[in-house]
This record gives sequence, C-alpha cells and structure tokens, in this order.
Amino acid sequence: MDLKSTISFYGERPFWQKMVAAAFYTGAIICLYNSFFEPPAPNRPNNPGNVMTWIMISYICVLVGLLFSKVRDFHFDFASKRYKIVNRIGLFGIGRWKNFKSIDYVSVFLREDYHYQVKIWYNKNKDLVVAGFYTFNEAMDFGRELAMELKIDLLDAATNPRDSKWIDL
Repeated sequence: MDLKSTISFYGERPFWQKMVAAAFYTGAIICLYNSFFEPPAPNRPNNPGNVMTWIMISYICVLVGLLFSKVRDFHFDFASKRYKIVNRIGLFGIGRWKNFKSIDYVSVFLREDYHYQVKIWYNKNKDLVVAGFYTFNEAMDFGRELAMELKIDLLDAATNPRDSKWIDL
C-alpha cells in the first residue's frame, strides 16, 4: 500500500442495513401515496386526520431510513495537518476541515468484539479511528505503513491491552 499525504476512508453500511433503509423508504413512499389518493373513511366525510396520520407515518419512515443510510467518511491531509469527518447520506455529505496541532502517534487496539482499530492520536490526548480490521496482522501492517509514512511512532495496544508496547519501525 502506498500512502500519500492525502488519505480518504469511505464509510460503508452492511448489506442488511441498506435493505432495512430501502424498506423504510419504500414504506414512506407508500404512506405518502395513501395520504393523497386514499378515499376518506366511511361515515367521516373530509377526514383530515386520516391524511395527517399517513404523512406522519411517512415522516417517521424517512427518519428511520436516514438512520440506516448515514455513513461517516474520513479525509486526512497530512501535508497541511488537517482532517475532515464527513457525515454522508448517498451522494450528499456535510463536513469541514479541522487542523491537527500535532500528530503524536498511531496505535492499534483490540475492541471487545474482537475487532481491531487503527487510531491516530493527535493534540496530546485526542484520537481518530482511521480504520478497522478483523485480523491482527492486517491492522498492524496498516498501522506500521501509516506510522512510517507520517514518520511517527506505532503503539501496539492489541497484543496485551494491559502492557502496550512501542513497535520499532
């Protein structure tokens, strides 16, 4: 892997979450259709509550669909010492550049769900999760290459969480 001064990581939702979002968006469209084209209930002429109920259900379906569609993208510009976290739904995203004061080190952590995370520690005590891996070797290889590219230290906190070790590059 050849790391450059600008790195981008694009978020991805699992397939089942995409399907749940699609189901809720479909439900929202059906509810909107019903709100405009469903005839009023019998014995209730011009019932406005019926239309508002369908619109409210449609609104809730859209909100739940958005929750299952949102992803986070990370953009790092190490030459300019800045990063951007973009919250994205489909093609539309919102985010702004923030500056690193200093990039201190890269670390590899083991989470409780046996998922390895590579983090960049900056400004003394702040961290950003850069990538996640399911195997230790992939996480360490990525962390090693990132640390060498940035010319900073690598901390192995995954092998023994109670006794972290600095890795020689």
